[in-house]
Amino acid sequence: GVGYAFAEQIDVVLAALAARSTATEGPVVFAMSALQRRMWLLNQLTPGDPSYHVPVLREVVGPVDIRQLRRAVTEVVGRHEILRTTYRQLDDLLVQVVHDWLPPEFLEHDARDGSFDDALSVARDLAARPFALDAGPVVRTAVVRVAHDHWLLLVCAHHITLDGWSVDRLVK
Repeated sequence: GVGYAFAEQIDVVLAALAARSTATEGPVVFAMSALQRRMWLLNQLTPGDPSYHVPVLREVVGPVDIRQLRRAVTEVVGRHEILRTTYRQLDDLLVQVVHDWLPPEFLEHDARDGSFDDALSVARDLAARPFALDAGPVVRTAVVRVAHDHWLLLVCAHHITLDGWSVDRLVK
């Protein structure tokens, strides 16, 4: 039954964790939560569908130091395991893999030659780009330059990783 299958999954995960030495560096594997399994399955059924992307877009007026912003994003990724996690099938088990390091996706786009609507369209296109759940990253940051001191800041995550509230808190 369902309970037996779940117990087998737990045994597989515990065996995988027990086989790892705490001194060994490398990814750590956990079973996906029920919501993560659902998101993973939906992603398998409709690959590339942005319906489960959680974008947050902020308009920024004033100077932006791109190097500092990139450094801040890198530091946040370094502090939060969920931002360094990928999702895959391992035999019959759906797992999340927490990596020691997974470089953040940080994109820059200069849209100064177009209108504000053109810049919004670029941000929408960046938010709709598919995520590779098995390879990561499953969060992307993009900066779209609208004018000299006018920017759009996009943080977009796949819902398997974060929900809207979490992404909004991350942006703040």
